[in-house]
Amino acid sequence: MALTFGQMRDQILAETYRDATFQTAVENAIVSAIKELEIQQLFINQTFQQLTLNQGSNTVNLPADFMSVLMMVLLDSGGTTVYTEASGFKQVPFWDLQTFQYQNIGVPSNPGLWSIYDGQIWVYPIAQQSYLLDLYYYNKDATYPSNYNDTSIWLGDYTQDVTRYTARGIFYRDSLQSPELAASEFAKAADVLAKLKLRNSQRATINTLSV
Repeated sequence: MALTFGQMRDQILAETYRDATFQTAVENAIVSAIKELEIQQLFINQTFQQLTLNQGSNTVNLPADFMSVLMMVLLDSGGTTVYTEASGFKQVPFWDLQTFQYQNIGVPSNPGLWSIYDGQIWVYPIAQQSYLLDLYYYNKDATYPSNYNDTSIWLGDYTQDVTRYTARGIFYRDSLQSPELAASEFAKAADVLAKLKLRNSQRATINTLSV
C-alpha cells in the first residue's frame, strides 16, 4: 500500500529509534531521496499528455511534472493526420532548430522539427494552424511532498522501499554522522532498485512482444 509523506517519516523515525526532534531531518532526507531517484527511467514514471500548439506559435509549455521525453507525435487539429519521426516530425538539438528559426523568421508552415529547451517544446517552422502534440514522457513529482498527507511517485507500492532505504542512508550519513550504517542502507536501496529495473526490463519485453 502506498504511503503518505508523514507515514514514511514516522516509519523511518521508528526504524532508526529516533524521536520527534529528528522529524525535520528525516523529512529532508526523504525529499533528498526522491530527488536522487526521480531521474530513474522506469515503468512507474511513464505518462502521457496531449498538448495544444496554437496557430502562429512555435512553443508549448512542458507539463509541470516533465522529466524527460520518450516520444512526441504531431497531429493536425482534427487528430486525423499524424506526423512522427518516420513521417517528418524530427527531434533536433535546440541550437540547430534556432539556426533554422533565424534564417526563416515568421514563415508559418507544417512543423517538421522540434526540440526541448527551458521548460518548453520548440518547433520549426511556426505553426500554420493549431496542432495537437501527443507527449509521452518520464514524469516526476510536480511539487515535492511537505505535508503529512502528501503523496509522491516515489512513495508508491513499487517505489516506497527504495525511497525508504535511500532516505535512511541519507539520514544516517548527513544527520547522524554514521557512514557505516549509511553504507548499509544505500546497499539495500541499490538492491531494491536493481529489482525494479529488472521488472522494468521484463515489462518492456512483454510489451514489445504483445500484439
